[in-house]
Amino acid sequence: MHVEGAPGMPGITELTPHQEDSGTPGLTVSWQPPSSPPCQPTHYEIKYYVLQGDMCEDNSRDRIMTSAGTVNGATFTFNVLELRPNSEYRVFVRGRTSSGYGDSDSQSATTGYSYPTGPPTNIQSASKKKRSIVFTWDKPECGNRNGPITSYEVMLSNSTGDMVYHGNVSTGAASAGYEISDLIPYSNYSIRIRAWNYELAGEYGPAIWKQTGEAKPAPPIGVNLPSSDQESITVEWMSPNPPLGRIIGYYILYWETFGNSSTPRNVSFSCQDGLCFDINYRFSRVIPDLRPDTNYSVQVNAETIRGVGDSSPDQPVVRITSEGISSASVSSSGNQLRVRWSVPSQCDVDYYRLSYQLISRKACQDVSVIDAPVYELNVTSSFAYVSKSISNLEYYATYNISIIAVIRRAESLPMNVRGDTRDGDPSAIESVSYTSTAHALRFVWVEPSCESRHGVFDRYEYDLYDPTGGGRYVRYPTTIRRNYVLIPGLDACTEYRFRIRVVNTPLRRSEWHMEMASTNISAPGMPVITGLTPHQEDSVTTGLTVSWQPPSSPPCQPTHYEIKYYVLQGDMCEDTPSVPRRNLTGTVNGSTFTFNVLELPPNSEYMVFVRGRTSSGYGDSDSQSATTGYSYPTGPPTNIQSTSIKKRSIVFSWEKPECSDRNGPISSYEVMLSNSTGDVVYHGNASASAGPELFEIFDLIPYSIYRIRIRAWNYELAGEYGPAIWAQTDESKPAPPIGVNLPSSDQESITVEWMSPNPPLGRIIGYYILYWEADDVGATPQTFGIECRDGLCSDINYRFSTIIPHLQRDTNYSVQVMAETILGFGSPSPDPPVVRITSEGIPSEPQEVAVSSRSKSLLITWKEPRYPRGKISYTLAYKVKGKPYDRSFQPEESFTMKEVAGASSSFVLGDLEPATLYEVYVVASTSKGEGESSQHVEEFTEPPAADELPKPNPPVIVSSPNGSPTIQFSDVLESPYITHILVAVEERIPVTRRRRQQAAYGSYAENPSSYIAANISKDDLPIELTIGDNETYGHYHNAPLREKAIYDVRTGVESNVGGQKSTLFGDPSEVQPVGVPSGSIASIVGSAVGAILVIVIVIIVIIIFYKRRSDESAPTRSKGKESDSSAQYENPVFDPSKTDVHTYQDLHTDIHNYQDVNTDAKSYGNLADPQTDQNLKEPDQEAIYEDINTEYVNVLKKN
Repeated sequence: MHVEGAPGMPGITELTPHQEDSGTPGLTVSWQPPSSPPCQPTHYEIKYYVLQGDMCEDNSRDRIMTSAGTVNGATFTFNVLELRPNSEYRVFVRGRTSSGYGDSDSQSATTGYSYPTGPPTNIQSASKKKRSIVFTWDKPECGNRNGPITSYEVMLSNSTGDMVYHGNVSTGAASAGYEISDLIPYSNYSIRIRAWNYELAGEYGPAIWKQTGEAKPAPPIGVNLPSSDQESITVEWMSPNPPLGRIIGYYILYWETFGNSSTPRNVSFSCQDGLCFDINYRFSRVIPDLRPDTNYSVQVNAETIRGVGDSSPDQPVVRITSEGISSASVSSSGNQLRVRWSVPSQCDVDYYRLSYQLISRKACQDVSVIDAPVYELNVTSSFAYVSKSISNLEYYATYNISIIAVIRRAESLPMNVRGDTRDGDPSAIESVSYTSTAHALRFVWVEPSCESRHGVFDRYEYDLYDPTGGGRYVRYPTTIRRNYVLIPGLDACTEYRFRIRVVNTPLRRSEWHMEMASTNISAPGMPVITGLTPHQEDSVTTGLTVSWQPPSSPPCQPTHYEIKYYVLQGDMCEDTPSVPRRNLTGTVNGSTFTFNVLELPPNSEYMVFVRGRTSSGYGDSDSQSATTGYSYPTGPPTNIQSTSIKKRSIVFSWEKPECSDRNGPISSYEVMLSNSTGDVVYHGNASASAGPELFEIFDLIPYSIYRIRIRAWNYELAGEYGPAIWAQTDESKPAPPIGVNLPSSDQESITVEWMSPNPPLGRIIGYYILYWEADDVGATPQTFGIECRDGLCSDINYRFSTIIPHLQRDTNYSVQVMAETILGFGSPSPDPPVVRITSEGIPSEPQEVAVSSRSKSLLITWKEPRYPRGKISYTLAYKVKGKPYDRSFQPEESFTMKEVAGASSSFVLGDLEPATLYEVYVVASTSKGEGESSQHVEEFTEPPAADELPKPNPPVIVSSPNGSPTIQFSDVLESPYITHILVAVEERIPVTRRRRQQAAYGSYAENPSSYIAANISKDDLPIELTIGDNETYGHYHNAPLREKAIYDVRTGVESNVGGQKSTLFGDPSEVQPVGVPSGSIASIVGSAVGAILVIVIVIIVIIIFYKRRSDESAPTRSKGKESDSSAQYENPVFDPSKTDVHTYQDLHTDIHNYQDVNTDAKSYGNLADPQTDQNLKEPDQEAIYEDINTEYVNVLKKN
């Protein structure tokens, strides 16, 4: 099972600014997937923190890791959005698998710039002069710059809001101070500055107000001399605009225009109330002590702390002092005034300026005249007595009249008089409104203003006239003093003419004001229904058509008609509601007198109402009742039942559709009966009756399911079929089965197939098979029954099959099948019967195939098939499946087939290769063909016997550079079946010790004197083996050799295949470790003789012990040898017939039972194996004895 680990670290390849617009900066990060380990991330996580916000903040102590998002493992780029502009960020990317997160890679980058979000700070005026101001300011607050501030935009406005300067300033100029010139002294200016990041502008900050320094004042403005008398002149002026400084006083300069002295005199005027520099304030002063009838020139100067300004105006204004007009009078006529005046005869007047102004209206004593305009006109006359008429004045009003004499631009004192105009005709009333009801009018008018009365108000006069029908006065002229009147008793829906006018005290009347007014509309009268008939557009939509005549009175005709209805009896069967509810069906305009009430339920009685409507409401209703036409029934018949069921008929009953679903008088019913397959077996009509309907349908099939559907008819209109009602006819004897055939047969049986009767005519409870020999004319049929308990016997779609057993071979049989219900047996089928002969069949597979192994053959045994189905013959198939000793072997694809003679159930497969895996199966056949193959069995042939292996030569032992004995093994073997090379080491020891030795080689741990030092697989050849190198070869310890010891070293070959092995050792070679003295041979011989004696004693004891055991187990041994007495089950290790007492044929016979030299040295074979047990219990005493004697003789020879 593969366990997924955490991913490696991705590699960020790019981190660049990303900006969707000027306000949303971010960063785009791209990366490559981890190169190792191979577990690729399923997702990537992107995080970041800010290194330096706005490139000016210190974020070293506040670095908060923020998650930007995750993407799937196939995405390698991500936009980190909504970051702060102009800020340095470090971005991290790491992968994730189901085991967790890997390491992160990171990079840093700076986001793009945006517009500054804050204004410049610390705006100040470093210096100010009369006509300039130097401003300084700092950058926006850190965090609001959002980029490198590149410039500033400066806007300077005056106190009235007019822009006087607008320009850009570099960042260097801003820090050093920026001067704005050409300003007005002593003026307030507001400066607003905003910062720019390249092409992106920030917001303006709040305005900062500064004032320029003072200068000498400008000249006063608006200097004039509005009036004079014999000894003084009045002077008026306004402050300079702009003043250019704080005005502390004014100087009035004056002199006689035509005098000999030109030195001006002055009148000073100091300011202590703060008004001197108010540009909206008008000053006024009087120059006193002047000479009468003299022209004077006048100028005005302003003063600030910086000095006195220029005089104003440049050309002085001039006015004359004079004696004045001597007399004046006024007379009136209507709305005219005539003014008369006189002057001294010695005055040479250039012209007269006459002015007049309305000062009061006598009809409006309680209302003052405010800001009435002053009208002026110039009058020239050379006479001492002058007159002038003033026309188009207001009636009944008082005017103030002023006359001034002008002599050489000098003006005299005014002569003021008053005059009153006469009364006149009042103005007409301007506005009249009214409210109305159906029979009254109320008029209200706006009272004339006092200005428009032109005299003393007395009363109003009004009249009311009806212009319809030839015309008539409803009200003759009538007087009233209030401004409203109510006139009752009028006709509804009638338009009248109303007139009103004003009358003053001397019976002066205004023009008539005329207004047309109508009385309200009243509720209409009751229309008269003239017809109410059924209306039917099609067979589905029923309704009623109502017609009427309009109301005869009152005169207000309806603007609309409303039609309502309620049901009296629905479907002519429902109960009439105790409190009917009227339903609005529609409205029509007042010129329509017919209406179709649609979508009413059919066959229902309705009451229909019609009433008129005007804007005043509804009139009374007229009503009539009528019944709608019929339609198709919308519901099926109800309570459909099968009241009587027989074998071939069913009686059905039903009732009418539900009330409200009939939609008319039910005239008949349509009946449709279908069988279970949907085929219609009956389709007809049944007449309707007052009560429940009964209808019998004949000629039906017994035990069949039928579906009846019924619908109602209203004359020619059919309703919908209701849901199907199912019913089943009673059972009868069954019909004959169908489709009887005999599809197959064998030696002793015939297969019968059939299907259920269709229709079955009853519930099939069983079938009976009738069969007899066809050639025996008088034979009595034999039967056997098949009971039905699974419900399939009556299934007409189910095919039945059974076998007639125990028949004679090659015999014709006649076969019939009949069914059974609870009412009895049906007729046999078919007639005549079907016939088939019995014959051989295809057998089933052979049973219990077994394979036992021999040296070059396999014994295969099996049992007869479970179903032989005829005379059996067998075929044996085999192929080579494996050769463990041959690495290049490829398994065969095809099998070799061998026919087995007779009906034998065993076969010896000979001439096979030893130690080879074979695959075998058996097939049974009859004359009808081969059956299924048996199970496939695999088995190894036995490896070659020990005498069949090539005997190894004595080992050639050479000395290594360090003097150790070494054997060199080639990879060339004399037999392909050799799987291992063995090296056995045996120490030459005295006879007394040798008698206690084991009977065969074991491991060094089990027998240090006689052991296998190495087990080398042929796959490891060639190899050079140093005897005693203290290494392990094939689980055998190659123990170091003892000094002063002599060893016999043998090499052996082993064939170990399929759990069986054969071993053959060759003759020994002597090995004596370096360092054994030659003088020790005698002592070695003595020791050997002693050891041999000890071993002889031990062997005699063992022989006696095993002899007794063998006598006890003799019956068991003889039984085990009955199956096979071949030499392969004998123990050849100690067989005296072998020329070499060291030839070991099978290590299974060793009492240590080394089954596999490649396994652990302590691993024993299967002691339950009877052959192994036999070999262990019965060693060859003679071989042992001979081995001892031989060793003894060898020792003597060496001595």
